[in-house]
Amino acid sequence: AWFKDNLMDNVVALILRSPEAFGYLNWARALAYQPRKIMDSVIRISFPVYSRLQHDREILAKALSKTYFFLSFLMFPLITGVCVLVRPLIFYLYGGPKWLPAVPAVYFISATLLWAVFNSVATNTLSAIGKIKVVLKFMTMITVTTWLLTPVLTLKWGFNGAALASFLTGFVSLWSIKKCFQEVKINFFENIRSAFWASLVMGISVYLLGRFWVASFFQLLLVVGFGALVYTVIFYLLEKERLPKEIKSFLGKDFNLAIFSFIRRR
Repeated sequence: AWFKDNLMDNVVALILRSPEAFGYLNWARALAYQPRKIMDSVIRISFPVYSRLQHDREILAKALSKTYFFLSFLMFPLITGVCVLVRPLIFYLYGGPKWLPAVPAVYFISATLLWAVFNSVATNTLSAIGKIKVVLKFMTMITVTTWLLTPVLTLKWGFNGAALASFLTGFVSLWSIKKCFQEVKINFFENIRSAFWASLVMGISVYLLGRFWVASFFQLLLVVGFGALVYTVIFYLLEKERLPKEIKSFLGKDFNLAIFSFIRRR
């Protein structure tokens, strides 16, 4: 993946033939991928945990459901926040309108990160239960799609085209996610719907405040805090019965048995 991504970056740079345009693309990635640090921390332990649960599909399904539930709880508002506040962030954190041309790229790359959230868990699960051929097929599909779309869209729309290509390539993830759910039965939408609706309400509220009220970095911080409060309240109202149970079970024996075993081995 590292070789593929870096080689494609070189191709994009050659097509753009502009350090400024490539700088816009890298800046958009850096901003949009900030929430990825949380995702990477969760994904890092998911494979060994799922591997130890592979022979008990019922517990594995519970673990997978909890992973999607808590990842969506954390990632949806962060990704939404980056998208709706990207313009105030540019003006009051990054020093002015210089980065405004990269706004569409931020949107596309943020949407790509959503694909990564869903797909990384799915491919880790498939690998953990021994479906390596399925994962390899997926990686081949991603590579081919990337090489087909990225040069063409970059030629047509520049660095925003490269960002759009990454988003469109993400649709291939639907295949691996479907394969995962064929092996491990869970209600996917039940695990992400509350985070989606809470993020939608938060996003609309924060966008309106960011557009019509924010005039300083301090006000931007207040809007971020307000958005976090709105999201937390809405999510709790939607999940006030499930959330305490999930937290309790997350700290319970069944799910953490594999985690404790993994930690001891390390």
